[in-house]
Formats: sequence, C-alpha cells, structure tokens
Amino acid sequence: MSKVVFGNREGERGSEFIELEANRIAIQTYQQSYQSYSAEPGLSRTSQAGVDKKALFDLSGGLLASPDIQDFENAYNRYSYNEGIQTRIKGMAILPFALTNQTSLTNGENIATGVASNYRCHGLNTAVGGTQRYLVAAGQRILRAKLTSALGDLEVASGNIDGAGSAASMGAVVTCLAELMVNGSRVVAAALKGAANIVYTTDPGATPIVWTTLVNTSSGDYITGMQFFQTLGPGANVIAGKIAGTNGFFYELADVAAASWSLKPVVLVDNKDDEGSIATVDTSAEYAGWGESDFANQINNSGTPGVYAFGNPDNIVGDTTGTYAAFEPQTDAAIGDATGPLYAGGFDFSDVPDVAIVKGVLLEVEKSITDSQGNVADISIALLVNGGQKGIDRPDASGYWGSKAFTSYGGLTDNWGAEWTGAHLKTLVVRLKAGHPFEIPAVGMALNTEARVHRVRVSARWRMPGQMVSLPLGGFMVARNPVFPLRMSVVTPRADDTDGITVPRELWHIDLAWDPASGRPLMATSQANVGMLNVHAASPFQGGYMVVGDNVVGPGQLVKSVDVNGDLRNFSFPGFHGEEVKVNSCFSQGQWATLDVINADFSDRQWWYWGRDTYYPDTLLQSLSDMAIAAQPLPWGTAETNLNQNLMYSLFPRSSNTAVVRQYLPSNLGLDPRLVDDDADKTLASGDVAVHVTSNLLTLGPPEALQTLLVAAYQGNDANDDDTVTLEVAMNGGSFGAPDVSTDFTEAMQEYEVPDAGVAYQYLQYRLGLSHSDTDATPNALPILLTSEHEWPAERQIIVWASDFKAHGNIFNVVQLMETVQALRSVQPLYLLAYPDTERSIPAVFEGYVWPQSGVNMPPPNQPRAAIPAKLTREVRGDLQDLDIGFVFRTVPGRGDS
Repeated sequence: MSKVVFGNREGERGSEFIELEANRIAIQTYQQSYQSYSAEPGLSRTSQAGVDKKALFDLSGGLLASPDIQDFENAYNRYSYNEGIQTRIKGMAILPFALTNQTSLTNGENIATGVASNYRCHGLNTAVGGTQRYLVAAGQRILRAKLTSALGDLEVASGNIDGAGSAASMGAVVTCLAELMVNGSRVVAAALKGAANIVYTTDPGATPIVWTTLVNTSSGDYITGMQFFQTLGPGANVIAGKIAGTNGFFYELADVAAASWSLKPVVLVDNKDDEGSIATVDTSAEYAGWGESDFANQINNSGTPGVYAFGNPDNIVGDTTGTYAAFEPQTDAAIGDATGPLYAGGFDFSDVPDVAIVKGVLLEVEKSITDSQGNVADISIALLVNGGQKGIDRPDASGYWGSKAFTSYGGLTDNWGAEWTGAHLKTLVVRLKAGHPFEIPAVGMALNTEARVHRVRVSARWRMPGQMVSLPLGGFMVARNPVFPLRMSVVTPRADDTDGITVPRELWHIDLAWDPASGRPLMATSQANVGMLNVHAASPFQGGYMVVGDNVVGPGQLVKSVDVNGDLRNFSFPGFHGEEVKVNSCFSQGQWATLDVINADFSDRQWWYWGRDTYYPDTLLQSLSDMAIAAQPLPWGTAETNLNQNLMYSLFPRSSNTAVVRQYLPSNLGLDPRLVDDDADKTLASGDVAVHVTSNLLTLGPPEALQTLLVAAYQGNDANDDDTVTLEVAMNGGSFGAPDVSTDFTEAMQEYEVPDAGVAYQYLQYRLGLSHSDTDATPNALPILLTSEHEWPAERQIIVWASDFKAHGNIFNVVQLMETVQALRSVQPLYLLAYPDTERSIPAVFEGYVWPQSGVNMPPPNQPRAAIPAKLTREVRGDLQDLDIGFVFRTVPGRGDS
C-alpha cells in the first residue's frame, strides 16, 4: 500500500486535501493538445506542431534593435544588424552600392580639430557659370566635384580673392556657401569668418576661382546664412549674422551692382513703423538747378516781390567761384528792404526710403559779398515741402555776409521743430531772403557791390523705422525648404559660440514678406518646437524638417520631425547597431531621409535610410571598405547632396588631412535599384568578403516545443557559381564564429539538408551573406525556406488504484471530497509518497475515475450513506472480491517530468 495525497497538505484535511491508500499506481504518457485562443500572431499553438515551414521572403521591415527573442510572425521581416545589404524594397536583399574613398585630398586641410572648432560642411548645387556643379565648403577650403576624370571625386578648388593670387585656402573658415543675385546675375557667394569678407564668383568652375569682395566684414563678424529670394519684392538677398560689428538680418536688392554692398537692415513686421535702434545714416545732396521758368513760377507763387531780386538764380550749382546768384545792394535802401525769395531745389535724396525717420536736417549755404559795407544779412531761411514751409524760419543772426564761406542752419540732430520722413526730403526746397535787417549799406560802399549765393547743400540724418532682431552667432543655415519659398531656417546656439561646440543649438525660422509701402523686406521669427535640448543637424523633410540632436557636443541621439503645421513626431532612433550609434548629419529626398550614422566611439560609420516608419542600414559599413575611420566626420550644416551626379559624401579627419568617402544615392529610394540603378556598382567588403545581414533572435515555433531544423532551401533564381548566397544559423544564443548550420547556395532553387537528422533548437538566429564577381550585378538573398519539425513534450497521466475507503466512509464520499479539492483551483499538488522524494509534488488535475465495467455489488436503493460499505465488491464463483477504483490525474507543464 502507498499513501497518496491530492491537494494542499498544509490545509485542512477533508476540505483542502484528501489522502488515499493506493493499491497500485499506473503512469502513462499522452500527447498535449493546444487550442488556438487568439488570432494574434504568435499565440496560436495548434498550427505549430508537426512539420513546419517558414519562408524568409522579406526584410523590408528594417532594423529592430532588441536583444529579446522575437516571435517569427512578428519579426519575420526585421533584422538586428546589417553590414549594408539593401533591404528597403519588399522581397529584396541585395549587395550595397560601392563606397569610393579618397584617403587624402591634395592641398587638403588638417581638420583633426575641425569638429571641436565648429567646422561644418556646406553643400551647394549650382549652375552659375553655365554648368551644373556641386560645391562643398569645409573648413577653409572650397571643394568641387569632378566632372571629367575620377567622376564625383572632390578636389580642392584653389581661389584668387581680389587679385591676391591663387591659393588653396580661402584664408578663413567658410561659414556659409550660397547662391546670391548681384546686378541681376546669379553668383556663388562664400561667407568667410571674421574680417575676411563675403566674396563671390561668377564662375565656380574656373581654376583658380576668381573671388571678389561683395560685403566687407570686420574682426569678430560671423555669417550664419545667406539666401536669394526670387519672389521677395523685386528679388532680394538676405544675409543673417554679424557684419561690421552689427548682428542682425540685412538685405540688398538683386539689381544692385557688385561694388561692395552697403547692406540695409531687415526689421520685424510687428513694429515696422516704430522707431527702433537701427543705426542712423547721413545723406547729403546739393542743389541740382532748375530752369528759369521754374524759378519765375516759384517767385510768382511767393507773394509780393522784394525790393531786390536775385539774378541768375539757377547758377548756384557746383564748387566754382564764377557761378552764383546775386543782387546789388543800394545805398539808398531802407532798413528792412529785402530780396524776393531765392529758391533752391532738386536735391537728390532718392537713396533715402520714404518711410525713413529723419532725425535732423543740416542746411549749408555758401555766400559772399564783394564789399562788406553792403551790410547784407539774412532776412529769412526756411525749408519748404510740397510748397509749404515745414518747421521754423531760422535766418543766421550772427551778422553780415562776408567773404565766401558756408553758413550752417539747423543740424543733423535738429529737426527744425517738425517731424520729417524720407518722403519729405524728396520734395525739399530751400527758400532764402536777404537784405538789410540791421543797417543800410554804407555811403562808401564800392560801386556794383554784389551779394552772392554760390552753393546750397542739404544733409539729413535718418534711420529706418522698425526693430532689428539678432540671433546668437556660431550656427549654420539649413538647406532651403521648397514648401516655404520665403523662409530662411538657421540653427543657432543659445549664446555666441563661434569657435566651439559648448552651447545648445536651436532651430529658428525667419519668414520674410515684402512691404510695398517701404520698399523693403520684413521678417517674422519663430523657434521650432523640436522637443530636444540641442539641435545637432537639421534638413527639410516631407514639407517640414527633420531634426537630429539632444547631445550638446553632438552627434545626435534623437531623430524627430516637425511637419508643415509645426507638429512634432519622434522617429525613435534605435541607438544601437552592434554597439551604440549616433547620428552626425541628415539629408532629405522626398519621403525618405538619409542619416550619416557613426559609432559612439567613432570607430565606424554608415549611411542609413529612413522611410516607411523604419530605419534601413542599406549601405556598406565604412570598416568593411578599404579605408577605416577613427574620428568624428565633419557634420553637415547646409545639407545638400550632389544632385547632378547622385552622390553623397562624408568628410572626416585622417592623419593630418581631409579624407572623403562617397556613395551613389539613388534618385528615388522607393524604387528597386535592380530596375532603375542597375548600372551602378554594387560592392563586397574589402578583400572580396561577403556582406551580411543578421536576423533577430527568433522562435519559429513555440519555444516550449521540441524543435529540429531539417532543411534550408534557397528559392530564388540569382545564385550561381559567381553570385553566392550564404546562410548561417546559430542555435540558442550560439555565435556565427561557429554556426550550427552553414551552407552556400550557388544554384537557383537549391536545397540543403541539415546533416545528422537536423539540429535541435529552442530559438535561432540566421545570417545571410552575399558575394559576386561582377561589380554591377548582385544576387538576391531571398527567399529562403526553413523546414523544421515541432513536437510537444509528452505529459503524463497517472491512475491511482484504491479499494479501501473506510477512512472516508465509502467511495461516494471519496469522489465528493476529490471534486471539492479540485474545485479550489485548477491545478493541485499530487504527492505520491511511495516515491523516494516524499516531499516533491506533481502539478496535476483530477479528471475523474475508472469504474469496473460489470459485476459490482451496489448498495440497495435509498439506503442511508452511513450504511454503505467502505468497499465495492463483486461475487466471483460465490466469493466476494474487493474491487479497485481508479482515480485519474493529468499532469500539467511544470514539474510533471520529475
């Protein structure tokens, strides 16, 4: 006899456990039966037993950076690591485009400290000079993509600035490279840091490039951005930064000649009419002369003529002694006798905008008298606007006219008691009367004495209304966004940071509009909501902007977009690809973005594509090419790729020079490159080594099942002796240094049977490799079919046979107690105390009992339960025989195999 307990032995006997004396115990196995209880992939178990086939037919789900085991149904088209296999098109896994390395540029610059010194690359696609070209400003060099031999290679374009002679260096760091409009023609302009000026060229293809100064700058100046806006009024150039010591935004119209520009400020639209702190300007103009009839009309309109009249009133022009307007004073005159008015007009103040606020008007009259005994003095000096006097009359009270000299009236801070604008200066007329306010001419005055007016000059001090705004220095201009044709976007630090990267950067938009009333551009500023501490890189993207950042010194750890409405979206950059990675630069192409991704320790780099809400490391790792990297590449400021030759570049320090890597960039990343870019070179790793893509850890079936990989089949048509597809499989966390399965497919529709009746696994990871012999051809690694056998571990059924139930009264009490214990919870411990380990229980479910089929002596009907015997019996040849009752228990997964 063996004692068997079902239920919690620590509980109350009879309600929480039941104890039996077993005659014998029978144990047998049975197959699990799993029911499907959800349509969610990965939860159904019924379809995953027996022979199971899984097709690896697509990797367009992109990168999934996760160390966890993934269910095949959820991650069949994802991968954890990609050395460059192109996967962004559904069903495609082909070799990447070739990397072309330039280990050092001839006459290149040592950019080892470039990143820390706030160097940026600025790209420019331009047709200035008549040929489509691609230029890059990097450090103190202008680089140019070759159009003949070594197509696409970058070369240092030597320059000759203002005739100083040919030189590789521009003499200062280039902070911005842009197209501007000068005198009605497009030019390429380069902004040089500090006092090296803004220079321009009409032929960027020349050797050397001839550069001419466009804007003079001074020490400490820094240009953040420059842009020409075709539809801003008549066409205007806008420049952002510090110029000649003043930080702000400035403009010059497109038709202004190339002589060194005198830039004008761009002010905020909200206070365009208010006087701000814009620097004042002094403008002078001399009387330009009127015809006789005009003078006569002016005199006739001025009331009663005087005693005297000026002769030759139109002769007060130019710095000559012999030309003047004059009258002859007479000895018989009376005190108070005066001339009729002498008018001087035609002053050229066309350069003063009508809306300008005039702070003061200085009038200078050059006059003389041939004999001072004429006792001539001012009677009236007034300024007229549109025929009416403006301000006060202010004759010189200092005395008589004498030898030829200028007399000043008013001043550059004197507004004559009136408010003036630039429009008033356009119709300004000076009115002068002279005579004898104090004393008549002396008797001894020389005969034919003349009082003469030689010249009349007016100067005005004015400033434009409106408030200038400035942004801190040290940032860069973002590439032009076609959705916003009148916008300049810049990334600027929170405080000046021109020589390093120590201050967080922000993305700002400057939206421009033309003001017809003042004939000038106006601006409005807004800071983009990017949801990160620091903006490291930015680019136009899908009508808005892609922004990379969150690390003050860069590279970026976050990738987000700000759409056309300003709404923010996080692109969940994974930050891990074999090791920690970050983003150094970003570029846009329609619905796609390209990211220059680098290892956190700068030991590797790779271009990634973003599209369809995922990341694709679809380009060759730099470490697999023939040139390694060990330092951070220069980040891009104005991020433009080479559109003319469909190339993208990354520049980084190498030894004491500048190294460049470039790669073909498809014009449409959403199209299959085997169809539209079939002539572009595909590549292997350096040394003709295969390029690989590695899956995530995968369960092909339920991991608790017994699984064996039996067959791997290549079901594509691209593999041959020259174009090989390699499959490696590592089981249960194994490595690809010693994979459990490895085979090369060199034929279409080729099958590989795993030796030794397959390899057992719970989960696996596969790696696909590609190699080829023809540089513009590539096999497709997909599809691959994996065949496995899945079986469930056998569970056990235990039947406890007993016949003596006196401890419980009778069999009916036992059954009732068994059902009571089972009802407490679905699984109860079953203790088989005959086993050596008497403390170990087996998780089990009571499923019922096995009755004898016939011959049972049942108690009489309606007999009290207490009178029922403790045993069941049957009569065999006249003798009573005890009958065993079998209690059936089913073990469940857990410790049921103990």
